[in-house]
Amino acid sequence: MESLRKLDLDKIKKYHSSYYAPHNLCLVVTGRISTVVLLNELQKTVENRARIHGQNVGVKPEGWRRPFVETESAVIPRLDSDISIVVEFPAKEERFGDHDRSFA
Repeated sequence: MESLRKLDLDKIKKYHSSYYAPHNLCLVVTGRISTVVLLNELQKTVENRARIHGQNVGVKPEGWRRPFVETESAVIPRLDSDISIVVEFPAKEERFGDHDRSFA
């Protein structure tokens, strides 16, 4: 919550321009669909939106790494022992965190 409070519009725009881009697209298609229909729809929607937003630059930018795959967050930490941690329920204000309450 504290990190979210430190965000400003410029940081959010920078994050979006870095990660909400065609080079970070992962598309999962399930079900029965014609390849021709799928490719036509992708060209009509995804490619068109990339062009409109100036993101039709081709390959990923130099130095760019996929988050959670090629960054530090992809490293699974070694656990040497069991740990018990209380995580308070997030609220608008940190002082109003909520834990150890039972709800009927």
